[in-house]
Amino acid sequence: MISFTQNMAFQIADGASKQVFNSMYQVMKRGWERKDLLEFMKAIEASYYGTPISINIYRSNLVRELFGDIPEPEKTKLHELAFKGQPQMVFSDYLYTYIIPVKAEKDCLRCHVNAVEGSVLGLVETRINLATFATKIKSLFSLLLLLPAVVFSLLFLALIMKFRSVMLSMSEEISKNVEDIKYVEDVENIINLVKNSYEEIKPIYEAIQSLGEKIKSIAIDRKVLELETQLFERIIVTSKTIEEWHEYVKSLIKEMNSMITIDIVFVMFLEDRELRVDVFWYKRAEEDFKSYIEGFIKTKISLELPISLLMDKQIYFNHHTINNNEVYNDVDKESIRLRTKAIFLDKPQLGGIVGMGLESHLIEDETTQIVVSSLLSMLINAVGSSKAISDYVKQIEFYAMRDPLTFFYNQRTFWELLNYEIDKAKRFNKKLALLMLDVDNFKFVNDTYGHYVGDMVLKEIAKTIGERKRKSDIVARYGGDEFAIIALGADTISAYNLASSLKEHVESLSITMPDGNVLNVKISVGIAVFPDHAGTPKDLFLLADSMLRNAKEEGKGRVRVPGPEELVESYKNLSAKAIKLLSALDKGEIYPYFQPIVDVKRDETFGYEVLMRLGKDCSTASEFIDMAERIGIILKLDLLLYEKVFKLVSEKGYKGKVFLNMSPRAMLDDNFVESVLNLLRTYNLEPSQIVFELTERESIKNISLAEKFYKNLKSKGFLLAIDDFGSGYSSFHYVKRLPVDFVKIDGEFIKDLDVDLKDRIFIESILTLAKGMGIKTIAEWVEREEVYNILKEIGVDYAQGFYLGRPSEKML
Repeated sequence: MISFTQNMAFQIADGASKQVFNSMYQVMKRGWERKDLLEFMKAIEASYYGTPISINIYRSNLVRELFGDIPEPEKTKLHELAFKGQPQMVFSDYLYTYIIPVKAEKDCLRCHVNAVEGSVLGLVETRINLATFATKIKSLFSLLLLLPAVVFSLLFLALIMKFRSVMLSMSEEISKNVEDIKYVEDVENIINLVKNSYEEIKPIYEAIQSLGEKIKSIAIDRKVLELETQLFERIIVTSKTIEEWHEYVKSLIKEMNSMITIDIVFVMFLEDRELRVDVFWYKRAEEDFKSYIEGFIKTKISLELPISLLMDKQIYFNHHTINNNEVYNDVDKESIRLRTKAIFLDKPQLGGIVGMGLESHLIEDETTQIVVSSLLSMLINAVGSSKAISDYVKQIEFYAMRDPLTFFYNQRTFWELLNYEIDKAKRFNKKLALLMLDVDNFKFVNDTYGHYVGDMVLKEIAKTIGERKRKSDIVARYGGDEFAIIALGADTISAYNLASSLKEHVESLSITMPDGNVLNVKISVGIAVFPDHAGTPKDLFLLADSMLRNAKEEGKGRVRVPGPEELVESYKNLSAKAIKLLSALDKGEIYPYFQPIVDVKRDETFGYEVLMRLGKDCSTASEFIDMAERIGIILKLDLLLYEKVFKLVSEKGYKGKVFLNMSPRAMLDDNFVESVLNLLRTYNLEPSQIVFELTERESIKNISLAEKFYKNLKSKGFLLAIDDFGSGYSSFHYVKRLPVDFVKIDGEFIKDLDVDLKDRIFIESILTLAKGMGIKTIAEWVEREEVYNILKEIGVDYAQGFYLGRPSEKML
């Protein structure tokens, strides 16, 4: 008796507790305030008023920290145990107490920020007073003991009534199912209803089964018609389906699966020299299953397509998954059978096959076979139309952007790309160069041999440009025999190198004309660099085009970069720094400062490095060198500085070495070396007294050009030095190629030589290399005696820095 009462109490308490918790959870998910909670508690109290059940809610310390206290009864040891996470129950004197902990779920953490998943946020306590229930149950059992005879008498009557009730119920259910028949499978439900009834009504079952088979044999399933109607509504070719036809097929398959189970669909179209098969999986398939299906599809294709279409064609598979959350694990491969239907579209010439993988029991159903055949026909036509139109759209888009002869971008696209790339270069503080190429004397080819031969020549030139350009370069046919190249990230030197390389390879072409003569192509190139030469797409183009015209006027077959005259005209509205530069140049306010270079072994001056100062305030080179490079007057500044240095050296009769910094642009100026030689002759100085410095970074970036330029200087008697040696990644490799006399070791490795062992090891490796190649070493940034002493110890030849002497306008 007690056990029965306890069990009943537990079920009531458990249900009530969960009901309260679920109600709280739903309200809390929407967010509630303190007043909402208090009203909720009052509602619970009112709901159970007058019943033997009472509900109490307790807050944990985690909740109190954030939201404060609420009215709650006094806690007992039972509550303390429940706060540890386990439900508690006790039954005493017909009073049943059941306590469940309320634990934090993931959604709770948005408000309960001091909790984690599983933290106990509170308790729901249910108390049931079972004294009244127990009294009533005792009375009921006493009464039953007095009435066994009555119960037995009524048993037979109950059985009769039950049989009558079953028959009436079955009759009503059959009538209801008949009214609800919508699909053929609903007839099967009525048959099964009778079949699973009593043996005595088996004749009824057999009659209904016969009726059902006849209905199924002549009926058209409403489900089939509904499915076909839905899919016909979906199969509408729009711009979106053309662009994303794979997604379109996925959506169709998903729609089909709402009616019948489809595991895979594959679509194959014949394209030029290959067959591409897209396989769409409703669930994710393992690789071995994919391989199995690929083999099966190949077999189907070989059966459906003529052998002539398959010869010399490679089949490529592309797999798509619709539902990645489900996986085909232990799938019986043979249970999925493929029904294929081959349809070939005459226009455009795209042959297509589509297949659908269904569960085996569906394939065996005649009704489903009708559906499958219909679906396959609709699918192949819909996908074929989308794909064909997509191919046409791609061709239209391609030729809208491209030149049909060379397949380079056309003029309209060139301007869009130039604007875009300059905007990007501004945002990321990058450079780019614009190269304008023109075929010299091309009009003669067209006039002599006709435009067909002219087009052939242009195609050969375009092919060479395409093969020899950098991967990142953007090429356009601007018009006629003119090409434009946007060289991303290229400065003046890089652009010049690229132009020279393209010119060399294009001019190496020998094209045989129809009359047997051989055409040797010549081209001219104009260059402009953003932002060095121009700040807008239009100005950059005009300047590059102007350089191209200048190259042609100067004799054709040349590469032309902007000179000072062209740039000064373009920079009339310059910043204050640029104006200061131009003013200093006009007034000759360029002053040489001399920093001594000391022979470490002898502790005496070996030579001087000349540093440029600008204007009346003698600004350092670092303040204006970039602007001078940008506006193209750096070589004029250098030559003016050189002249003042040579004059002073001559007047003082100085016989030591003079180290001169040289702009990388000197490598592009054919007149630079001769200009320096003329100045030396004017002041009766020898080239062997002059050491030209070029930074390692610039030498390495343009190694081929630097190598040629350095050799030319050496042939004239000048000495050469690489500045900042060791700052690049390939120092040792490039010193092998350049005919240098000195390497000036980057000061970053010198300044802390006395405290950093790694610097010492690195410098010693440079010394070993230099001595082996007969190259002298100069240490920069020598600012302390301790560093100078170590340089002596390890055998550096020369040193330079504030410890040995600061730059001065006077030669000491």
